[in-house]
Amino acid sequence: MSTRAPFWSEKAFAQVASTIPIHARGDAPQTPTLRWTVGEMIREAGHDGHIDNPQPTVRIYGLEPEKLRDREKFIVDAAKKQYEVYTRRGKTHSRLQKNTTPILLIGVASWPEPTMAPSPARDRWVNRVIRLCKHRFRKDLISVVAHVDEAFFHLHIWVDRGGKSVKDLHAGHGSVLDLLDEKPAATRREMAAAYKSGCALMQSWYARWAGTPFGHEKSPSPRKRQARSVALRERQEQIEAAELEQSRKRSEIVAQAEQIQLALDKLRAREARAAAAEAEVLQHTEMLKKALAKLQVREKAARDLRMAVQDQIAVERAIAQNGYQAPSVF
Repeated sequence: MSTRAPFWSEKAFAQVASTIPIHARGDAPQTPTLRWTVGEMIREAGHDGHIDNPQPTVRIYGLEPEKLRDREKFIVDAAKKQYEVYTRRGKTHSRLQKNTTPILLIGVASWPEPTMAPSPARDRWVNRVIRLCKHRFRKDLISVVAHVDEAFFHLHIWVDRGGKSVKDLHAGHGSVLDLLDEKPAATRREMAAAYKSGCALMQSWYARWAGTPFGHEKSPSPRKRQARSVALRERQEQIEAAELEQSRKRSEIVAQAEQIQLALDKLRAREARAAAAEAEVLQHTEMLKKALAKLQVREKAARDLRMAVQDQIAVERAIAQNGYQAPSVF
């Protein structure tokens, strides 16, 4: 059995999207909004375009999927009444919490096995993830739901503080805040290093407690970088190998289908021969019945004739014994 890597991801979401710096953005120029994230999580219409065959979200723990929109409204309304403290020019101030402040943390834990079929091992893994999340987030763990319509079975973990910021609950952002508490003048490079360190620690923690016990081993980090040409060549080799394997399996299936068809043809031929033999037997049986009926008629005629002859002989014997002579006309 090949080794599979554990997967954990966590992101914090705000009411309003924030622009992603050019050097860090991928395909999206902005962060996803809280509303879009909830829609995708509960498989709401208009948020499931990336799924070929969307399936209903499955409740695992806490709030049901159909109640998460109400929870979203609750934390958004509560966030509008929250205040945050900030420092400017050495003075501490307070203000209403900004709508770009993250108020929802979503963790994603994936079961890295290529099947959606439940199993005792997967059930134990689900229970382990819930216990880990309870230990880490405590009363802020609101709901755990599952998706069964993507490449792998995975859990979405909903964490919020009733409208307050969840930035310090995020492994990376929390490490940055800890750094700033110790070193308020930390540089961006130092904050970036702290963010990466916090995320790495979280991955190691998750792999230790929810990966290794189930035979899922963490991938080496950092990964060895390859030249683009080498990576493309290896990718092409993988594609060709997969196509060859698929072709081989297709040939096996075709061969099996031909064998099955041949066996069916032989079975039908045997059935046809058996039916013909049965029809021939029935025909001979009918002929025998007719011949037997004719024989019975002939036997009856012979018996009748024999009885008549016997009666005639008896009459003639009686006449001879009695000396009977027919009267003369003279």
